[in-house]
Amino acid sequence: MVVKNRKFKSDFLMNRISGRLFLSLLFCVGLCNVGIAKISEDALATVSRLYCKGIEKPIGIMGAPMFGWHIDSEMKNYLQSAYEIELSADPDFSHLVWRSGKVDSDNSVSVKYAGPMLNPATRYYWRVRVWDTKGKATDWSQASSFVTGLENSSQWLGAEWIAMEHDKDKVVPLLHAPDVRNAVGDRKIGDYRLPLIRKSFTLNAPIKSAVAFVCGLGQFELFLNGEKVGDHFLDPG
Repeated sequence: MVVKNRKFKSDFLMNRISGRLFLSLLFCVGLCNVGIAKISEDALATVSRLYCKGIEKPIGIMGAPMFGWHIDSEMKNYLQSAYEIELSADPDFSHLVWRSGKVDSDNSVSVKYAGPMLNPATRYYWRVRVWDTKGKATDWSQASSFVTGLENSSQWLGAEWIAMEHDKDKVVPLLHAPDVRNAVGDRKIGDYRLPLIRKSFTLNAPIKSAVAFVCGLGQFELFLNGEKVGDHFLDPG
């Protein structure tokens, strides 16, 4: 009987220990689940890839700016409920030109600028922040920029058209037709070559940044000191 009692006590103690371990495991799993839920609720969202009129940091935009952005979030099914845009004349945003204020909207594409008229040939900086459906705001995005273009002849400040000389004879269609060939003979008409237009100038002060505005009929490639500007090929004029 003594042996049996000892065995009973041993089994009873093992059951109690097993029960405690089981409860501890349940408690640990519960805490872990709470921690995971907490991380999910506090998951960060950031605003990135800012673009103006569909282009990142465009130069020479015409008309009112149209803004867009992307949202990166660790949380699933993140939804934007509002946004705010700031536009500044400097990258530190110490000289604000326009602030949209908090706008209740889930739109993040082609958001139209609604501030005062912008100066031509000027670089502006902008940034955006958004709110989720729980009213939590992101930090301000990294600043992006755009440069306004020249929209009318008065803004070109006396710039003049540069063009190649026209043929003295009128260029007519169907140049190889018999009647045209007899009229033209051996004279060269329309023997154009691509013009190379060059301008030399000297600067008397260091350059922080510079923008060249080019307008023409057809395409162009711009070179500065013998080096091609940009990586585009045959940009439209």
